[in-house]
Amino acid sequence: MEDNLDQDWLIVGGSPRSGTTLMALLLNSHPNIFLTNEHNLPQILNILKKAFFKENEFYRINSNFERNKGVKETWTNKDILDQTLQKKNSLNGVAAFLYQQNARALGKVNPLIVGDKLPRYYFVDFEEFSNVVEKPIKIIHISRHPLDVINSMLIRYQNRLKGKDTWTLTSTLEESLNEWIHGWNSVVKNESQQILHIKYEDLCLFDTKIILEKISSFLLIPNTFNANIIETNQSKHFERKALNDDHIIKIKNHLGSLLNDWNETNLQVLIERYGEFPTINTIKKESKILSKINSLKKKIFRKKI
Repeated sequence: MEDNLDQDWLIVGGSPRSGTTLMALLLNSHPNIFLTNEHNLPQILNILKKAFFKENEFYRINSNFERNKGVKETWTNKDILDQTLQKKNSLNGVAAFLYQQNARALGKVNPLIVGDKLPRYYFVDFEEFSNVVEKPIKIIHISRHPLDVINSMLIRYQNRLKGKDTWTLTSTLEESLNEWIHGWNSVVKNESQQILHIKYEDLCLFDTKIILEKISSFLLIPNTFNANIIETNQSKHFERKALNDDHIIKIKNHLGSLLNDWNETNLQVLIERYGEFPTINTIKKESKILSKINSLKKKIFRKKI
């Protein structure tokens, strides 16, 4: 059976700890979808491009140069180029084939949609990848209540200190809040028909069937997802044990009534009502600490002199 090398490409993303893993698992339960876990498609593309080293070498040496040849040598530079692996001829197919073959190993023959789960995708430039595959990349962005996202990040950092996790992205309340803000702002300012914005709570608790139909319609595939993957027990979704009263006050001072409105309000209404949020400048605090350290060093140095 021939491979389908004309599949659509999809990214699943959002702020870390927002449910991107759940969304990827749900999508991968569909027979026509195969997603990798945080492989970073542009990074894969850069690695694949290395296979075309001879093409790069050709253009570097021969693009404006034709060497002297013997009387029996009738070939031209173009003949050599025709015998060289060229990105325009096969890079798209190589990327598609890579995903198709891995999908086939899992029993999925010629999935219609392939892609990657990549939290913080909004910090990655997908333009070149989109140009190579000659298709726009669809994005499913999932957003979750900021208190739950921040709580989850703080727990993971605490577990790291105990040697039970490898979390390195954030270590403070401010850094965690900024991560949520980056994710929120990215989808607020980037309205597109290629982006489907999903609320985690709607998917898991309030409108599961409706959300699954939205995803199905967005991806143009039948709704045959395995909904049993979704944990619908509400008591398991709002564990905020890492947040104390001071934490919540600080978050509320920055995000305002969004915390109260989140569960009861439509995403589009939330976007229209609150728009983008400014991030907290954590660099100043670090700069002050560094300044104090440098000042102490100078004092110690003077004393030694």
